[in-house]
Amino acid sequence: MVNKYISLFLSNFAISLEYRSRVVLDIISTVIGLLVFIVFWIIVYQSKDSIGGLTLSETLLYYSLAPLVGFITKVYIGDQIGSEIRSGYLSSYIIRPARIWYTYFSISLARKAATLLITVPIYLVIVISIVSWQHYNFFTFGGVVAGTLIAILTYLSLFVLDLIIGAIAFWVTDIWWFSHLKQLLFGIFAGMSFPFEFLPEHLQGLFNFLPFKFAYYIPISYLQSTRDLSNLIPDIVQLLVWTVGFTLLAGFVWKKGLIKYDAYGN
Repeated sequence: MVNKYISLFLSNFAISLEYRSRVVLDIISTVIGLLVFIVFWIIVYQSKDSIGGLTLSETLLYYSLAPLVGFITKVYIGDQIGSEIRSGYLSSYIIRPARIWYTYFSISLARKAATLLITVPIYLVIVISIVSWQHYNFFTFGGVVAGTLIAILTYLSLFVLDLIIGAIAFWVTDIWWFSHLKQLLFGIFAGMSFPFEFLPEHLQGLFNFLPFKFAYYIPISYLQSTRDLSNLIPDIVQLLVWTVGFTLLAGFVWKKGLIKYDAYGN
């Protein structure tokens, strides 16, 4: 059984590498956006020493780490799941001696591995360049390990969230706007567009309660050592609670969805 998932992983890994031009274009657009942010914040900080307690060096490093962390945490399997439910291709997974969730996880993980193989070296050069330029020396081994661990656990959690989004196709013809809503929520609440320190205190409480923060803000904060390691265990517990909640909801939705799917003779 395990060999089936390994074979599926390897085949999708090879396919993803063949379409690496998409990843390269994504990198180019992200780097251009990063350069715009760098110029913008340099201008803003000309009249200020810090904003929200963050110095120019910390802000520039935050925005340079955001794309790297995002390439680890982001999941885009929901659209494929929805498409295969609508087309009836899901039936090919059902008749195999393999579990549907594990199948999609193998596909998602293969794409992730291929993407990281290309992006990590490039973004490490960018981060190191900014660190050297700004003389930033606050990286710690514990912070890097904690940030990486949170990012990996977040990827698993967001994979389950995409299982839920994809399963909406059992009832709705087009789920694209659910995926766009997810991206919008992450753009606002995850710390992708700005660090939480830039927010008023009364909003920080809301942003810190929601699970989106684990996609960007929390791992970045650990990586640049602005978040104390004493928060790691509570952060992991909170993330696992959200993941368990997503998993229970996903199980319920898929159970109901597959019953409906079978009823139509797919």
